[in-house]
Amino acid sequence: MPVIVGGDLNSTASGPHLPQRDWAAAGYRARAQKARQHPDGTWTADTDAVDHLIGRWNPDTHRRDDGCGFHAVAELAWAANPHTALLPTVNDGINAGGSLLIDWLLANTAMRTHVDPGSYRVHVPAQRPYPSDHRLVTATLAFNTPTTTAEPRPPRQDSSPLGSSR
Repeated sequence: MPVIVGGDLNSTASGPHLPQRDWAAAGYRARAQKARQHPDGTWTADTDAVDHLIGRWNPDTHRRDDGCGFHAVAELAWAANPHTALLPTVNDGINAGGSLLIDWLLANTAMRTHVDPGSYRVHVPAQRPYPSDHRLVTATLAFNTPTTTAEPRPPRQDSSPLGSSR
């Protein structure tokens, strides 16, 4: 069954091709919500939640491994045109240290064939004040619809009333 999920997941995914944040410039609250500290004291984005859905980035193969079967529409667009940088989905000036891609459109494998990767857009507002701290994210889904209607089927003739067993 084709499924698409969209929303503010408040988390980014692993991979150097995604917008990055300078966690040293981010405040404590931002780090506590969206980052993790390594034993050496450095900070990186906490990508576990989104990586669980789409798989963890493998730097050797430049692909995602594992995940529970979803594909990021942003990455489908990037794979189709890797020379176009993926934009953050949070507007400029909102987050100290830079903004991340945290608003996602995710498609399962059955839906992937219906996604037009070239249509993916992060809409950057033209001017301040921004209507939201987040940017609108869109993509086109294409479904094949039959051009002719099927012959109507006759009503089902059931010889046994509901609830009875033979």
